[in-house]
Amino acid sequence: MVDLLRARPWTTSAWISLTIPGEPADGLPALTALSFRIRGYRLIMTAMFRSQNVHRAYLAYIPLREVQVRVADELGLPPGPLRVFVDVPHVHVGDAERVASVLASVPEPNAA
Repeated sequence: MVDLLRARPWTTSAWISLTIPGEPADGLPALTALSFRIRGYRLIMTAMFRSQNVHRAYLAYIPLREVQVRVADELGLPPGPLRVFVDVPHVHVGDAERVASVLASVPEPNAA
């Protein structure tokens, strides 16, 4: 992928599928793909999740950022934004009270 980005910096084809064709549905990973783009002389990475527990999954973004930084270093570029798309975000019932507590502590947006 680094070679592809070096050869064609504006490509939209630099992505990695983390699924295996024909894999049983119960074996599909939550993280299904990574996409890399060079825009504004920075490496933007997008992670696509099939499903994710929105209360507990944010720590997974740290190693994803490490992947982005490593690829950016190989290209001699600074890392740009790390974008994350989740098709089915969810909260486990056992986490509902903690999530409600977090949401209650968020200040109201300014109406201005």
